[in-house]
Amino acid sequence: MDRGNLGKRLRALRTDRDLSQEALAREAGVSLNLVNKLERGVVTDPHYSTLSGIARAVGVPVDELMREPVPLAEAPARSGLSEAGSFHKDAETFNGLADLLRWQLARVQPEQLPSLVYEGIVVANWAAQKKRQEVDPLLDHALEEELAAAQEVEEALSAIEDALYAISDEAKRQNKAIIAGVEDELAALRRRKEAG
Repeated sequence: MDRGNLGKRLRALRTDRDLSQEALAREAGVSLNLVNKLERGVVTDPHYSTLSGIARAVGVPVDELMREPVPLAEAPARSGLSEAGSFHKDAETFNGLADLLRWQLARVQPEQLPSLVYEGIVVANWAAQKKRQEVDPLLDHALEEELAAAQEVEEALSAIEDALYAISDEAKRQNKAIIAGVEDELAALRRRKEAG
């Protein structure tokens, strides 16, 4: 998604739910100023926890908040969606979440890594549960097209898990660097004390 459209999407979701900017800020646990800047497109690169809080406040998954708005004339009909179509939609959602986690990892500050690890775990658990509850039970009588679409869901879930592993690896790397720095400082302190 063009990040500049985040503001338009947020404004549309907020007004559809009849929320003021103040109410949205309160529900999301962010400042009114941030909501205003997001809607005006001044802030286009918010932290995942911000996106998560806002998405929760407007009652949509984070990927839907980030999705390009679809004009009504082009919107697919929701009723009568085949299992394969539903599975494709789940795969698209999961891939969007994996992309979002990777995007956030590329921009995360070291002190934000624990929060991002937690958010990644929440996303991975939600996706795995959704697959277990909505996809897996339908596979016993699935047609070939549906099985192929279900495989896309499995691959997209793996993409989320891979993003979570990358976040975890970065957190471990940062922790090792912090520990090494602390150990170096302690060793220097011991040397000064012994010399002293």
